Amino acid sequence: MNIRIEESTYGILIRALCKIGSVSQALELSKYMVEEGFSADQKICSLMLAAMCNHMDDNNGEVLGFLEDLKLLGFEPRMVDYFNLIRVLVNKGKGVDALGVLKQMKLNGLTPDIMCYNLILSGLIFERDFSRADKVFDELLLLGLIPDIHTYNLYINCSCMQNKIDDGIKMLGSMEELGCAPRLSTYVTILKALCEAGELDRVREVMNRMRKKGVNLDSESYEIMIHGFINNCDIYEACSLLNETLDDDYFLHPTSLDRIICRLCKMGLSFDAIAFVNEVGFKAYRSCNTRHQ
Repeated sequence: MNIRIEESTYGILIRALCKIGSVSQALELSKYMVEEGFSADQKICSLMLAAMCNHMDDNNGEVLGFLEDLKLLGFEPRMVDYFNLIRVLVNKGKGVDALGVLKQMKLNGLTPDIMCYNLILSGLIFERDFSRADKVFDELLLLGLIPDIHTYNLYINCSCMQNKIDDGIKMLGSMEELGCAPRLSTYVTILKALCEAGELDRVREVMNRMRKKGVNLDSESYEIMIHGFINNCDIYEACSLLNETLDDDYFLHPTSLDRIICRLCKMGLSFDAIAFVNEVGFKAYRSCNTRHQ
């Protein structure tokens, strides 16, 4: 028809293809657009990369290769583009590839922020690549980035997964000195690791530390602690914690009570088990009535 398609028309078509998830076709149209003498629109390229990240399973494509194709068109990724790319790679369990994207960012003169580093750390820790995770943490400190609560939680989790619980506990003190108060999730990571290591005295120390800081356990963390004490045969501490939850009107899963009763019976403490059932049963009934009122 001898009609030359305008640049704006290409933009409309490419956006429409991205919207319906046909990102590979959007890329082919972008290549044809460049061949026709138009320059690659940075916003449209960014849109295609974001669409590729969002429809990665539908397209069965390799997102890193897609980025390289966009670069050949003249695309210069921005911080948000790299962040989306890192996010999708981490979610797909490709932490090492995400680390490669982080390095590419720096080569292109962009300084990753703490959110990018948190994503990388979570990906590497999930893959149990602890040596790289430690280096990434050191690197963000050298760059002068200020860790946030998520960074500290990731570091403590990484330490505990490596059975370096002392390093995690030391980090608690460092956090407080730097003005970042540990949250319940921070303490629970350490408490769980101590329970798994059978260090119940230290569990009590950390719990006392929490109370002094005004950090109280919730239902989920109470469950973790109760099962931790049961597994380490400290049944009376588990009973004490369960009583504490009922006093504070928390709801616990019935399996916690069942496990305590079974353990008492196996230890030949049937009378203690009956007394415990009577005491807990009354508190649970009272707690239930209070909630209904």
